[in-house]
Parts: sequence; C-alpha cells; structure tokens
Amino acid sequence: MLSACYLLHFKPFENSLVQKLEVFNEVCSLVMLLLTFCMTDLVPSPEDRNIVGLFFIGCIALNIGTHLYFLFADVFVKLFRLIMNKCKKADRKSIYAMGQEK
Repeated sequence: MLSACYLLHFKPFENSLVQKLEVFNEVCSLVMLLLTFCMTDLVPSPEDRNIVGLFFIGCIALNIGTHLYFLFADVFVKLFRLIMNKCKKADRKSIYAMGQEK
C-alpha cells in the first residue's frame, strides 16, 4: 500500500506508461494478497473459496496479459521502425547508385 502511494505521489519513472504499469502491479499485488486471506478457513464455504480462487487466477491472468500486451506492442513497434529505416537506407543507396551510373 505504501509503495503504491509512493509511486502515485513522487512519480519516479520518466515514462508515464511505466508509471501506470507499476501502479497497476502494486494494486494487483494488494488485491491478490487480500484474496489469499479469503482462501483460508476464515471463509467456511468451499464454494465461496472456489469462487475467490477463480477470481485470484483471473487477477494473475489480467496482470500477465497486460504486461505481455505492452511487451509485444513495444517489440512490434521497434521492429516496424527498424524495417522502415532499413528500407529507407536501401532506397537511398539505390538512388545513389543510379546517380553514379550516369
């Protein structure tokens, strides 16, 4: 809880996306920590514990899915830019070579 407050108040990351992902991590971690208490004998009904367990798995899947989405999006953007830069350099070289032939 304190680390989420620290992240929200001081904003230690330069990139706002990284800042938001870190706050999201902290909130997910806090929710999952609280859900672990609901999977003990404090909740007498096994059906309710099963529902809490499924919600816990959903929180983990949401966290992992969010990070994988942004990871792959970043990789594809960087790959696209690299390919575009290579194509532009190849076009420049071919134009330069055509000018040398004359």
